[in-house]
Amino acid sequence: MSTNNIDAHIARALEAFNDHNADGVADEFAEEGTFYDPPQDEKLTKPEFREYCKTLLEAFPDVRMEEDRAFVTPGGAAIEWTFSGTHEAPIGEIPPTGKRITLPGVSIITTSDDGITSWRDYWDQQNFVEKLGIA
Repeated sequence: MSTNNIDAHIARALEAFNDHNADGVADEFAEEGTFYDPPQDEKLTKPEFREYCKTLLEAFPDVRMEEDRAFVTPGGAAIEWTFSGTHEAPIGEIPPTGKRITLPGVSIITTSDDGITSWRDYWDQQNFVEKLGIA
């Protein structure tokens, strides 16, 4: 993923994700930082996000998040990305399907000197379950 001109906390978090390092991703969050993903009912705290990230990286052990485009602003970025990986372990109640998927999405991320303060992902849940063959 190209991380040109992106806040250093965001760049390191994206690199850690692609290195399959959930702790490294979460470490870039400010203590009060939050994460939101469409399947979640509420924002996740930093410790909750760490566990969520570990589950996702276990479920898709070959996962990559490739930047398609980034719109950088002072204190954050909007990033269009493509998620790709093979579903090899459960995600909640979804058993492994063995299917390789690609999924487009967008992240809106804000930062402070302390780290990532908010990370919101947006992607099509129906597209996700269809690609896994469970819809």
